Amino acid sequence: MESVEYQLIETVVRRTLSDIRDCPERTIRNLIDMALHFAEGKFERDFFSIAQHMLEDEHSAYYDLIKDAAMNVDTERALRFGMNLGYNGCALGAKTIRENEEKHRFNIPWSLSLIVDSLRFGKLEDRYHDLIAQANSLGVYTFLIRAKGCMQDILSLIERHKNSAFVLLCRAEEITTSFISTLEDLPHTMVSVLMSKDADEACALLRKHKYLYALEIPYGTENAAAITTGSAFDAAQTLHPAFTLLTPKSSCPESISHRVYESVQQAREEQQYRTIPLDIVHDFRVIDSIISNDACSACFDESGVLWVNPDQPQRSAGSVFDRSLFDILRETFPKI
Repeated sequence: MESVEYQLIETVVRRTLSDIRDCPERTIRNLIDMALHFAEGKFERDFFSIAQHMLEDEHSAYYDLIKDAAMNVDTERALRFGMNLGYNGCALGAKTIRENEEKHRFNIPWSLSLIVDSLRFGKLEDRYHDLIAQANSLGVYTFLIRAKGCMQDILSLIERHKNSAFVLLCRAEEITTSFISTLEDLPHTMVSVLMSKDADEACALLRKHKYLYALEIPYGTENAAAITTGSAFDAAQTLHPAFTLLTPKSSCPESISHRVYESVQQAREEQQYRTIPLDIVHDFRVIDSIISNDACSACFDESGVLWVNPDQPQRSAGSVFDRSLFDILRETFPKI
């Protein structure tokens, strides 16, 4: 049973998504103004203040992005994913994270990344369900999942956790008509397509079926210049992703990673592109630092072992399949 507050916010957002087709500029500005007026937490106030400032530019490419999304993304999918990410993940979840951090004296990441492979998932599916439930109890409602050879199977995991927001990191060849049809009842999911020569076909298929989707661009020394010069964003926006997710490769030097992130920040500030660039490492840590002051991020590999990003070695805290998420986070991220 959703709270009265949740239901009220959902009603307002649903009406806004309907009105936005007629006058996106005024509608989205009014929504941001109202959200800022009622925002309680620091994260919400900071986020909506930044959004309000950015949308003062009447020539912002983000208005074109909003118009395009209003016409080409199913309203129910945009609503459900947005409510799970925005309300559950960044409002209710953020409050729960802060309370748990204060009570238990360890840091909790606002999102979890999971790498899942076909060999283990069939045997450990119940453990994955339990992991997500444990994360929810701590205030974590946002999950990025990279499935290796079990993308279709992973949907059974997502289906049972309707209050969370899931981002599926997919290869272009995995985006088929059959796969898209299985996403029909999973509106709390956003697909991210790996940039490749076949990405245009995959994005076109998602767009045809009115799905919310992103484009993932891994980066390192060999392609950093395409990002810093903006040519990567030019190419990305032709595929109409709502977000362009930048992920540093394990071999990417720290200096390159920071230079790329500066370009990501500049691109957002200048609002030239009809896609919102996000660095999965740096931006997610910034979000976490706003939610609870101390930034941390976490990725669990195929064996359930926690990796800490960025620029830090693997932490030997055991596998989440053998120990509780609570204990692993407590040992990995103690508050000083």
